[in-house]
Amino acid sequence: LLVHLVELRAESSAGAAPDVETDRAGWFRHLLLSKRGLGPFFQRPCASSAGLRRGDALRALLRLAGASSLERRRLEEFRSTVEQFWEKWDPSGSGLVPSHQLLQPAGPAQDLLWASASARLRCSLQRLAAAGSSASSGAQGAGPGAYVIEISKLCRLLASLGRDGAGAERRKTGAEGRGFSSCAPASPRSLLQAVKGVHVARKNLGEDVDRLLYGESLSFALLALERFPSHIQVVRWACRFITFLLLGLSESTAALTPESSNWAQLLQVGLDSSAALLLASGKEIPRDLQAMAFQVVKSTMALCGSPCAAADPSFGSTVMSASLLLWLLSRGEAESCVLSLLTGLQTKPESPQVSSAACHSPAGRAVVSALTCLLLGDPAGLVLQMEAWGHSAPPPPLWTPLSTMAVTSITVGEPVEVCCQGGWLEGTVLRAPVSEPSQPRDECWMVACKGSSSSQGDSARIYSRHVWSPGWRLEAAAAFDRMRCTIFAHVAACEKLQSSGASLLQRWPTDAVHLRRELLASIVVQGLAPKALAVAPSPSGPVLRGAVGIPLHCGDKVWLSVSVERAKQLQTARHGDWSDHMGFCLDCPGRLVETLAAPPRVRVSHGSLGTFLWNPAAVTRAESSAEALPFEEQHGPLIVGDEVLLGSDQERAVPLQVGHGGWSARMAHALGRFGRLAGLNNRGDLRVDTPGCGVFLWNPASVQAFGGGCASELCSRAVAKLDDEGAAVLLLLGLGALCNTSTGDVEAIQDVLDVLKIPTSECRQQGPVHPGLRAFGVLALLASVLDLRKVVDNSADNRSANSEAPSIQEVFLPQALPPQVLQALSASCAMDWPASDTGGVSFSSVVTGHAGAVAAAQCWILAFFASRHRRMLNPRGDVSEEVSL
Repeated sequence: LLVHLVELRAESSAGAAPDVETDRAGWFRHLLLSKRGLGPFFQRPCASSAGLRRGDALRALLRLAGASSLERRRLEEFRSTVEQFWEKWDPSGSGLVPSHQLLQPAGPAQDLLWASASARLRCSLQRLAAAGSSASSGAQGAGPGAYVIEISKLCRLLASLGRDGAGAERRKTGAEGRGFSSCAPASPRSLLQAVKGVHVARKNLGEDVDRLLYGESLSFALLALERFPSHIQVVRWACRFITFLLLGLSESTAALTPESSNWAQLLQVGLDSSAALLLASGKEIPRDLQAMAFQVVKSTMALCGSPCAAADPSFGSTVMSASLLLWLLSRGEAESCVLSLLTGLQTKPESPQVSSAACHSPAGRAVVSALTCLLLGDPAGLVLQMEAWGHSAPPPPLWTPLSTMAVTSITVGEPVEVCCQGGWLEGTVLRAPVSEPSQPRDECWMVACKGSSSSQGDSARIYSRHVWSPGWRLEAAAAFDRMRCTIFAHVAACEKLQSSGASLLQRWPTDAVHLRRELLASIVVQGLAPKALAVAPSPSGPVLRGAVGIPLHCGDKVWLSVSVERAKQLQTARHGDWSDHMGFCLDCPGRLVETLAAPPRVRVSHGSLGTFLWNPAAVTRAESSAEALPFEEQHGPLIVGDEVLLGSDQERAVPLQVGHGGWSARMAHALGRFGRLAGLNNRGDLRVDTPGCGVFLWNPASVQAFGGGCASELCSRAVAKLDDEGAAVLLLLGLGALCNTSTGDVEAIQDVLDVLKIPTSECRQQGPVHPGLRAFGVLALLASVLDLRKVVDNSADNRSANSEAPSIQEVFLPQALPPQVLQALSASCAMDWPASDTGGVSFSSVVTGHAGAVAAAQCWILAFFASRHRRMLNPRGDVSEEVSL
């Protein structure tokens, strides 16, 4: 005991051991030198750093496996393991392995790492099997945290087996069920490492491990999905683990290397890991694959129905993990079953197999649409097409704005770009922010910029809190182009799938029609209709009285025709006091953006002249008008409570913030998003609350006009959020595969029109289809009749020649549609919808060929999002003129 205590003291005095993954030589050197300093009485022959003895090998194996010498059974197993290897390590029988032989290929160090990995994997599998048997036998099982810990620990072990130097030391994070990866979706490299770990375990660790993986462990993962279907961590880790097992059955994945792997290779080899391969492998599967697919779908939808699930940062990665697993399960005979489940999924609340909360969840509807696009499309072909065009295929979100450089990645002397009042300048970092600033400049980067006027010469020193990497505009343009090319790649992949006769409509026409109708009913009736049929928002706030008793409403156009002396008298302390800048606002009209009571005050905006609080008695004239004032011509009339769209061009937005609140790195994530106008400051800047990003002060020039924006970016944002708007966009992509667009599908036209006719009293007064649904209605009609492949077919030769993404080719419906489809569209009620309901382009002008379908679709997409984010003062509400395309 005394010797053991002294050894522990010596090891603690030697310090912490290096990480065996990054410094294998240092780890073994620390092992051999940790017994120095024991004194002459306790000094042992094995304490020398000259080599490795049996005791050192046993001690290394215990440490690497995370075991204790008090575990007698494991200790004896490790003793026998060392004895088996010792003859190989020490053929001369000297009892000592020299230090220079430890790290040789296939040497003692590698053997110890593999042996420890095998021991840890067997222990984890046995623990999973015991927990699964206990829970399935009716005993009170552990909570969801225990399932997450065990499954995530097993995933770590498999990933370590797939890496070079696989038997890495167990990470001591304090919470082993967390931290294996971030909330982002798994990368191809990390996924392939775990898959290769499955290969290694099946090949080198015996049939017992193979039985535990595809027997007890698989049952444990499925049991976790069954017991805790709405727990986000359980669903994510269980789906990942089952995916590892499926891909581990494919011999093609064994030939891939993690360093050069990508999504295209993984999805291609995933076709080999189909249901037929799994059934032919002879594994002891606890249930058939159809039941497995149903359990995955059921768990995913239960998760979508749980409160605040979509707000979890890991929700997107969880949905992606479940989608990838479902796609693998649906590659064989289980596909018809999965599609049948999707047919009745989330559209029948009375179904006892699916919770009603998920049926009415926006995230649930979006996930159903995403799964439909995934199962009907060709993800592998999509990724290959993207790579042929020079783009990678990242997991959602498809596009995120590039932000400023991280502080840790900047060094003095590095070239950067900086924004100041003179615009964008290039320079070199001279000084970093000081740790203890004494003035505001100490918190900024000092950059020497060339090409700017300065009294010191050709360069000037600019102080800025944010800097950008050179060439960031090219990276931003490439990211935006990748998002745009994703749509083309989806169309090209579906083209190959349909031409091969593998489309759903050709194999199961009844299921395709049923699925189309169910998706339309779910997304339109339950998702889009409630907000579209809601009463249009109107300005709120108390009605105040101005001069001579005129009523003042929020949103009115007002005049303050009083003298400066009279205005100063009215501006008492209770009304906001007087500012000299307010005198410039007395001679021009303004917009009443907010009315306040107790005491009565009005906030009037005069654009760049400022926004101030006034005594209502200073208002001499008020007019209820949505006509834009001169300072509102760019973004339209705005009042507090409006939903506004921020521009997506960061290169333009950053200079606009100079002198208007400055720039923050988090503001980049709010670009291109809708937010609510929470207030205005005295300088006229807008305080916009963007969900998920925060509240920031923006220059009014950063706000897009009503009905403006970028169509492809708005669609990408919607898909990333997985809400009703994302479900609608995904439905448009999936309608083409559910309709016979090549020969014409008149029945699909009637299905779209029938679902748009919501029976309400308001609709009977305004027509069979509510105006708020008409923008999406024309998009759905176009997606159900137009073969989107014709949009990119004309540039197919150009794509193969230079591998560049194609440009959109304009399509005119009279030349692109069969006669019977064109006749059905001409006889539909959509021909009577005014252009003001569809973004300034009527459906009749597209059917008759006066306007192109592609240009019209972009206007309709903007009109659809504008109808979902309405303003209280809409200057285009009474416009019936048609936009010229």
